[in-house]
Amino acid sequence: SYQEDYFATLDPATPEETARYGLLSVVADGMGGMAHGDAAAQIAVKTFVAAYREKAVEEPVKDALMRSARAANR
Repeated sequence: SYQEDYFATLDPATPEETARYGLLSVVADGMGGMAHGDAAAQIAVKTFVAAYREKAVEEPVKDALMRSARAANR
């Protein structure tokens, strides 16, 4: 009856941003039944996207994804 999942997308506005970031979609399961599961999902997704936005041009996508996942996990 209550949606606790959260998602976000990173849709670059320019060809340069597309080359740097690609297209990103992130979904976090809100851990239904847990206290503040919705807040945890929202924080995890927002932290992941913010960390991914720090991707340097020369950083491989797989490395940026792993770094972002670690940041969200913290």
